[in-house]
Amino acid sequence: MASKPLAHPKPPAAYGQPSATTGFRSGRDPRDVRGKRAGRQLYDQRHYEAAESIWRLNLSIRKSILGAEHPDTLESAMKVAAVLQIQGKLSEAEPFYRCALAVRERTLGPEHLDTLESMSFLSGVIAMKGDWAEAERIEERVVQGLLATIGPDHPHTIVTKEWLAVIRRKLAEGEQGQ
Repeated sequence: MASKPLAHPKPPAAYGQPSATTGFRSGRDPRDVRGKRAGRQLYDQRHYEAAESIWRLNLSIRKSILGAEHPDTLESAMKVAAVLQIQGKLSEAEPFYRCALAVRERTLGPEHLDTLESMSFLSGVIAMKGDWAEAERIEERVVQGLLATIGPDHPHTIVTKEWLAVIRRKLAEGEQGQ
């Protein structure tokens, strides 16, 4: 007797259906978290080149589908910059941070928390490049924005003020060494 092929269960109704917001089928939506999770897992495991590759691909897809100024695209740009920064590719990371900052300042305003986050990350990469004076100028703007937005007692404000103190200490050490 010939055996029947095994029947596959029918997928749930939502499987493979176009998304109401983007029209993409399940798994093809540029906001899909799988790429983010895979990149994050690789990053956490210190496989930075592989994480960079995934996040660059994710950025490219989001940019082509959602546009360069979409918040999800900017989030991807920040991830690419972060993984470049941790690899010491500071000159490559800086333009990603600057671009995200420019768009966020224009679209969200200078005191929005996402704008301030971009500003702070830019300050970090500039400090790593040794330009403590510019890092101080940028981080001072971050502190002022946080004070106005979330107040002096918020943990983000406190940590940012501590980072500003580190920057100022480095500036003072540099002046004493000259």
